[in-house]
Amino acid sequence: MKDSVAILIDRQPSRTVSQWQSLGTVVQEIGDLQSLAREQSIDLVIVGEHRTEVTTSAAIKLRRLNPLTEIWRVGDTHSAPDSTSFDGFLSAELSVADLREKVKQILADKETLTRYGLVGRSAVMKTVVRTIQRVAPTDISVLIVGPSGSGKELVARALHTDSSH
Repeated sequence: MKDSVAILIDRQPSRTVSQWQSLGTVVQEIGDLQSLAREQSIDLVIVGEHRTEVTTSAAIKLRRLNPLTEIWRVGDTHSAPDSTSFDGFLSAELSVADLREKVKQILADKETLTRYGLVGRSAVMKTVVRTIQRVAPTDISVLIVGPSGSGKELVARALHTDSSH
């Protein structure tokens, strides 16, 4: 399955449209983004810093179509993203190549979560899967703790699946 990236660019984008198109499908209106999300599964949405219409309500509408769609803001100023609307922040100062690498990492984390049967978009869940990937091939003993229903069995299964034993 090919990853789908949609970019809702600013009305006066800091990069050319063709630079954005090298990362994914470019849309210029929130309605076009919503239509695209109805037509296909979108893994990642990148939103220009000045697109104020991407509110919590708009993010919820997008995520009704695919709850695991990640929504990241790109811009010049690094303010903490609204935790309900945005999953992260990308600096507009990154080169196109660096943005491409960051997008690859976001999508790789998402694919790994899916492969392990773990559900989430949070930085904490991404840290968990990276830790599993790092620890599983070693001979280190692992103690998995957490409240009932937190996914300990899924983490144990992922460790076992990726272990060399």
